[in-house]
Amino acid sequence: MNLNPMTYLLKDGQSVLIRQAQESDAAQMLIMARQCASESRNLCSTESEYDLPVEAEAKWIRDRSGEGALLQVVEANGRLLGNCMVYPQGRRLRVRHRCGVGIGLLKEIWNQGVGTVMMQNAIDFAKVYGYEQMELDVVSTNVSAIHLYEKLGFVSYGLHPRAFRYEDGTYADLILMALDLR
Repeated sequence: MNLNPMTYLLKDGQSVLIRQAQESDAAQMLIMARQCASESRNLCSTESEYDLPVEAEAKWIRDRSGEGALLQVVEANGRLLGNCMVYPQGRRLRVRHRCGVGIGLLKEIWNQGVGTVMMQNAIDFAKVYGYEQMELDVVSTNVSAIHLYEKLGFVSYGLHPRAFRYEDGTYADLILMALDLR
């Protein structure tokens, strides 16, 4: 299933385009990922970990656009503002019914409704592909993301204590959540 490009009007009136990522987005993806990581402690990567060659990022995009995977981006005026991906939890027979989902948005579009649209696209893709369960983890202090996931039907099934260790020596727990797609 390919994601048809769609225009979405943010709550602040800005028009954005949600579309499938392409290898040609690699340089912009790195810029966006570095900014996302610098703006939030809710991602597993730090800003410095996105210091990759553009070719490596293009390969990453290609790998996340294969069978059972979806990588969508949101852009405005030629600038990427976030992404959302669906990926298989594994290819083995006993786990291939499960997929993971991850989303990262620049702070300037938080709470503008685009996260809901991208997550719903991800859920729709997963259902069409035939996945039965979608899984994610979320930092326990990320209240807005938890609210979004619960609104979409995700339920908490566990906790990964001290899953993140920040540079200042503090820790964050991850809440494990799943959505039954059957």
